[in-house]
Amino acid sequence: MTGRVAGKVALVTGGASGIGRACAKRLADEGATVIITDIQDEAGSQAAAEITAASRGGCSYLHHDVTSEEGWVDVVRSIKQQHRELHVLVNNAGIGIAGSRRSTSTASFSASSTPFHCCAPRAAAPSSTCRRSRA
Repeated sequence: MTGRVAGKVALVTGGASGIGRACAKRLADEGATVIITDIQDEAGSQAAAEITAASRGGCSYLHHDVTSEEGWVDVVRSIKQQHRELHVLVNNAGIGIAGSRRSTSTASFSASSTPFHCCAPRAAAPSSTCRRSRA
């Protein structure tokens, strides 16, 4: 590992399992302080402990329902109070809607996807600009 994100603070939503957990582990392996969020509290706490034990960066867990704009504000506020800055956002969390596209109403689809695209950028970077990394 090269330490490409050493000293950075990263938020990984949906970090209790799957792709989110793998992203969190990689960021911690590269030296970042990682905060994983999820609605699966037991799995999230366990993932954070295991990532911390096996990585050069630290990892902690916060409960976070990404469909709630208030939840985004609370999580980002907590991170900034504890770490002063948030450098990386991996907006990984999602939900599945059972059923075919034909049987899913537009309102249901919109209600399930809008917060991921609207709430996160506003809450995570209200006074900063988004940049793409060229690592």
